[in-house]
Amino acid sequence: MPARDTLPVIVLAGFLGSGKTTVLNSLLHARDGRRIGVIVNDFGDIPIDGWLVDASVDTSITLGGGCLCCVTGAGGVDDMIARLADPALALDAIVIEASGVADPANLARRVSHTRVPRARFAGVVLVIDAVEHLRTLQRHPRLAQDGLVADLIVLNKVDLVASDAADALVRRLRDTSGGAPVVRTEHGRLDPDLLFDAAPPRPRAAGPTLFDALDEGAGAAGMTATGPGDVAAAASSTDTADVASAAGAVDHDHDHDHDHDHDHDHDHDHDHDHDHDQCGPGAGHLHDLYGSVSFQTDTPLSPTRFLALLHEHPQGLYRLKGYVRMVVSRGPGASRHALEVHSVGAHVTFARQHARRGRPSIDDTRLVLIGVDLDRDDLDRRLRACETSAPLPGDRAAMVTVNRYLS
Repeated sequence: MPARDTLPVIVLAGFLGSGKTTVLNSLLHARDGRRIGVIVNDFGDIPIDGWLVDASVDTSITLGGGCLCCVTGAGGVDDMIARLADPALALDAIVIEASGVADPANLARRVSHTRVPRARFAGVVLVIDAVEHLRTLQRHPRLAQDGLVADLIVLNKVDLVASDAADALVRRLRDTSGGAPVVRTEHGRLDPDLLFDAAPPRPRAAGPTLFDALDEGAGAAGMTATGPGDVAAAASSTDTADVASAAGAVDHDHDHDHDHDHDHDHDHDHDHDHDHDQCGPGAGHLHDLYGSVSFQTDTPLSPTRFLALLHEHPQGLYRLKGYVRMVVSRGPGASRHALEVHSVGAHVTFARQHARRGRPSIDDTRLVLIGVDLDRDDLDRRLRACETSAPLPGDRAAMVTVNRYLS
């Protein structure tokens, strides 16, 4: 298959636990013939998200323990894009999954400045957790600004909230984003036609655009893209009934101009309160506030003690993700391999592993815990206390509880 003349690069952003990896896997599983390369930015030393993404080994790149929006200069991002832009891979698009504490505007700016031949910035998709969003805004009000650079907002987990609450969230997101299209999803299921194969780009209109705001008046020398907005144009041009059948209803302001010139009503002149070229300590980014603790062991864990740890919700813990190998391997909820586990706030899910191309199953416990002011020693002690070589009293009954949380 010949390489495309141009290779769109989409930024997939969203706060911790919003469902970015689930959305990405939904796109990768779509049987539409598209070949998608992925760049995954894990927040933590263990690349959990990289393992969870169902991309082929030769079409995926993982950056762990750092933040793509803070890689010095555009070169770091460009190096990754260049690897996937190899014509031999014949990719149709690249999706960059940002970490849950990345600055979408800064990452979009870096991608828009790519010097990789054929590659062009194609927009920002922002994933919102319908359950946690309002509580998250109470802790981090500045996250409301992320919608201002979004070309498409994915309101995920709408099945876990009341319909009137989802309606109110859609209205709020439209207002705070300046009218970006909003698509409601369950389990991250997103119609890929909303993101890919948009109409050919139109000439850029006069006046300020997203690029100008991100550059804060600087020139766009070296940019190969004619302008972002492919995602927005696809979302605006896709028939709502078709979208509803695959991913819920698209809600957007029909008076909102989402052409490829990106000359729409987003207020891109808002103050980010920091220099986009500075991402070190004190720059005011979320990754300065949040920390991660990694835990790995070959010894099985007691489901009774592990569930108790999740229920106790250690101080400062917001997000837990990874794989957990339980000492009980037979019966309800049990598995021969480690179970996937995700915790966001008080919401916990488990899942059995499924085969991933070119990757063996994981048979040990590998966890990343993310939060504010985490006590590393205390978390390690609590997790070590879950280790056991034989089932403890109540462990088999505890696996029935795990079974209820299996997705």
